[in-house]
Amino acid sequence: MNNKSDCNRDDRQRVVANTIFVTNTFELNQALSEAEPGDQIILKDGTYISDIIPVHEKSGMPNAPITISAENEGRAEIGGNTGFYFNKCSNITLEGLKITASGREYSENLTRVLWFESCNHMRITRCYFKINETADRTTFILISGEESHHHRIDRNVFDGKHRSGLVLDITGGASQVSQYDIVEYNHFMDNTPRIENGKETIRIGLSGLQNSSSFSVIQHNLFEDCSGEPEIISIKACDTEVRYNTFRNSQGQVVLRHGDRNKVYENFFIADDGKPDEGGVRVYGNDHKIFNNYMQGLTSTVVQIDKGNAHTTGKLTAAWTPRRIEVSANTMIDCDENIEIGKRYIYDPEDCIVANNIIVGSKGYLIYDYTESQTTIFKGNVVYPKGTAVACNIQRDESEVRIVDTLPEKTGAVGARPLTGKDVGLNKPDPID
Repeated sequence: MNNKSDCNRDDRQRVVANTIFVTNTFELNQALSEAEPGDQIILKDGTYISDIIPVHEKSGMPNAPITISAENEGRAEIGGNTGFYFNKCSNITLEGLKITASGREYSENLTRVLWFESCNHMRITRCYFKINETADRTTFILISGEESHHHRIDRNVFDGKHRSGLVLDITGGASQVSQYDIVEYNHFMDNTPRIENGKETIRIGLSGLQNSSSFSVIQHNLFEDCSGEPEIISIKACDTEVRYNTFRNSQGQVVLRHGDRNKVYENFFIADDGKPDEGGVRVYGNDHKIFNNYMQGLTSTVVQIDKGNAHTTGKLTAAWTPRRIEVSANTMIDCDENIEIGKRYIYDPEDCIVANNIIVGSKGYLIYDYTESQTTIFKGNVVYPKGTAVACNIQRDESEVRIVDTLPEKTGAVGARPLTGKDVGLNKPDPID
């Protein structure tokens, strides 16, 4: 049954929209093929297991998107073997669905459950992902293709990732990474077990796209036990921000692997389960800023400004020498390894600044500089070594590192608190316009 209503786009144009209720995949496919701007395709309760058709060149409008939603949140289940594929589409929203589909196999041993290819202004909101991973490599959401931009992934729950492949993979076209994408208020949990590579929770960019700017933001998300591989989040593009997130009991780091001018700030990194390899941030490339984060109980390096194995020339997949990295106003409490400079590879980092950080710890050196050139500038840092801990492996004066014998006041993530499950995912209400 279709109900028609007027939907204002602006003062110059009015869109007549339909509300289409569907009860099975056949009806869903028909509604997708006929959808017009402003249409609401509402899925009745039940499991939709037959193949969903690919959707090509279908678009809503900015104030009249095409919406595909559950009548009752979480009670319309997208099962079966396909999921959704959108190509050259825009202004389409998926909302309130439970998604368990195993996904389409697009090439040998490469499966995707939701794929936006060369799309823009697409949204996935308030969906619950519990994917049936039947293939060896399954990526839950892939955003790729030419002229990809302005996608929003928000208020979803991603519950479990147990085989190779990514939870969220945002790439782009041949020369440009997808731009202006927002990932916010999601709950990512249980990305286990840990493997060596290829199981990030989120990746933005690719090695070949590292010089392009994404202008994308990952914010207000909760990551719990996201331990799929050493990189919880892997950034391989320029001008990306990771902010206001909470990482709890996750074996890995946020890694600025490629690209320049990325920022990681006002996040919480907390570990209290005693597992190894729970770290903070690792960086390569130029002009990154890591500031005002709060880290507690981590069992791996909190902030790692590495050496590089490529300096001015090298393969795109290389670890490029860090230059002009700023690490400032972070708070590190009772972590096993705190700030480490030049731990691996060949070429020393250049012209980096470590300033106004607070470090409290009882193990090893609170600041360790592995480099011979020692070009990193230290200023205004406060350290409180407890037990057998030592402030630095290199003698530094009080203007660089000041040793205190009482617990200093916290600076990182000032005024914030760690996120819980009540702050994100399906529990996070939409803002009132």
